[in-house]
Order: sequence, then C-alpha cells, then structure tokens
Amino acid sequence: MDYTVKTGFHIQVSLFIAPEKLETFFAAFKPVYDKTIAEPECIALDVFQPPDDPGHILLAETWDADMDWFLKKRASREDFKEYFAIIEPLFVKPREVKIFNRLLEFRKLEQ
Repeated sequence: MDYTVKTGFHIQVSLFIAPEKLETFFAAFKPVYDKTIAEPECIALDVFQPPDDPGHILLAETWDADMDWFLKKRASREDFKEYFAIIEPLFVKPREVKIFNRLLEFRKLEQ
C-alpha cells in the first residue's frame, strides 16, 4: 500500500474567551468546525480546554496542504469573516497563532 503524504503543516490557535461567553463561542464555532473537518485537506482538527482555565480554547489543526492554499482558499472564506465578527468581541485577550511544518520523518499513519 502506498502512503504518500505531502509536507503540510500544523496550526495551533489559542483563543481566550470570557468564560461566561463560552456558549456563544461554541455556537458560532460548531458550523465552522463541521465545514473544516469535511475538507479533504483537513487531516485533523482537535479542540482542547484546560481544566483550570475554561476560557482558554486551543484549536489544533493539521493540514495536508501548503500555507499558500490555506491563506488563499480557506482563511479568506466569507463564513470565516462572519465567524470572526462574532467571536472577536468575546476575547479577553488577543488570540495566539503558531504554525509548524510537518516533518515527514516523524509521523504516524493510521491504516
């Protein structure tokens, strides 16, 4: 069996939401999440929340695409503009974004 994997990338986005606004955030996030995981280039999208800081939401996305594709095709979508217009007023501090290149020598492939 041939396992061809493009280089791709991983992006981690930390969002800092006012805890009393989490329900509003998740209501806005769910449709974006559903569209994201349906994209063939999306390898994974995991969402994390530390037990001692419920307003800190970590989005961890792994993509089988290059950053140029991500910025042109995905990040510029109209529904993202609407999503950000809803969630940015919920922030207690600015989001933090970290981008990592995938190292093909170190990966696990599910069969």
